[in-house]
Amino acid sequence: MKWGGSNARLAQLCINKEHNLIWTIVEPNPGPLYQALSSNIKIIKSFIEDQPDLLSAGSTFVHSHVLEHLYEPLTTLKAITKKSKRGDKMIFSVPNLYKYLKNNFVNTINFEHTYFITEKVLDFLMDKLGYQIIEKQYYQEHSIFYAVEYTDHFNKIIKKDSLNYYFEYKKLYLDFIKNIKNEVIKLNTVIKNYVHEEKSKNARVFIFGAHIFSQFLINFGLKTKNVDGIIDNSKNKIGKRLYGTDLNVMSPDVLRNGTKALVILKAGQYQSEIEDQLRQISKQVTIVT
Repeated sequence: MKWGGSNARLAQLCINKEHNLIWTIVEPNPGPLYQALSSNIKIIKSFIEDQPDLLSAGSTFVHSHVLEHLYEPLTTLKAITKKSKRGDKMIFSVPNLYKYLKNNFVNTINFEHTYFITEKVLDFLMDKLGYQIIEKQYYQEHSIFYAVEYTDHFNKIIKKDSLNYYFEYKKLYLDFIKNIKNEVIKLNTVIKNYVHEEKSKNARVFIFGAHIFSQFLINFGLKTKNVDGIIDNSKNKIGKRLYGTDLNVMSPDVLRNGTKALVILKAGQYQSEIEDQLRQISKQVTIVT
């Protein structure tokens, strides 16, 4: 069973490996263009809390980068746990938000990630809910993968001081805010100097990412007077305006044909791959990371 199946890519990959696998996707916003390539995939347009009877003995519950988007994760997981039987498994992944924040990624805490769910918090939740951690895997500093098994009903009493990281996490966040403010001051200076030096050469200035990557910097004082627009790879965003700004979204192709440009790139865990992409598009681009 899959929670938050999106375009069912994960389901299809798993069925390609295990042909007899029965996979049910519970997804409130399933990919509109997706057509199941296998009769083993069933898609239910709903929230998981509204479909508790789908869980049965022997189920494996799968979710990938869903948990961090919930507003009340414990409440939702408790609803699932009530239908779980001893031996049922859950396999899931979450972003490594602790590393994100330590690395000053601007997509750590925002309207999509409204709470700081770290590995320590997850371990606590699993223990509290009655799950035993079978295995963990780490993908770089990007994601943490869990495989857990249900061992008991929700009846554990865990002392509050077993999850006491408030002062550590507060300091980490305040250091992050301080670093972002300093970074924005530097970026404003870079843009100002670049425009002054290149004003007679038709040079342009862009920010990469029609996303929280750009909105966060702008909200913290990045001046957009000399910014020509936002560049983004998503075809769904190109030609539209970045919410909360007067900047239009363009394809990275605007950098082609020898266009001299400065690109502000603060894309968190995607930084290196986007930087490589931009350099392949144009040798005339100056990337500020």
